[in-house]
Amino acid sequence: MSQLLLVPGEHGATVWSVLDGESGGTTRQELYALELALWEQFPESDLAFNVIDLSEFPPEQRERLLPSGAQMLYRRTAQNGASR
Repeated sequence: MSQLLLVPGEHGATVWSVLDGESGGTTRQELYALELALWEQFPESDLAFNVIDLSEFPPEQRERLLPSGAQMLYRRTAQNGASR
């Protein structure tokens, strides 16, 4: 996963898991399991999830596919492998 974004909404929040074709061992199945665990930990929260792999889209479209105004929760970097 290259990024994890949080988009607050009127009635809850959406968590975006952003892949870039280099999963680092993380599979979609593992991401779905994490999403389910979050729902179980916070049953009263109105959470939605979105998984997108930017490598599946042409480079010129990638920037437009991510939500504007999102809060960056996690970002993988080349220097240390991860940044929060």
